[in-house]
Amino acid sequence: MKKIFFIMGVLFLFSNIQAQKMMRLSSDTAVLFGELGTVVIFDEELKIAMDIDHSKIDEGYKLVDLKEGDLVLYANGKKVTTIKELRKIYEETEIGEQMKLGIQRGEDRMIVTFLRSDKMASGFKIQRKGGH
Repeated sequence: MKKIFFIMGVLFLFSNIQAQKMMRLSSDTAVLFGELGTVVIFDEELKIAMDIDHSKIDEGYKLVDLKEGDLVLYANGKKVTTIKELRKIYEETEIGEQMKLGIQRGEDRMIVTFLRSDKMASGFKIQRKGGH
């Protein structure tokens, strides 16, 4: 019985931590790459915070190699260090134009390229404040 209560407590604590993380995401603290189902947050550095199952992404985006924890260093050839800088470059990139991200994964650095789209990856939902 104690084991069950312990497991329930851990699950409650984990879900509470996840809920707190989600509540902190806003246009000031995150950039959504909707076509990729990916969110970039600022946590001392710009980093990929989450990505969805690639089977839910449109065919043309399945090969985009972004993973949770990747650091975003450059966007379209410009060094970025803040959410505001990254959002500005992303929003200035026209629909259908290439978006290039210079990322770091561990010791490796690479450039990831994708076409800017106004489509949202299927299965990716945005919940607005208040759950609407």
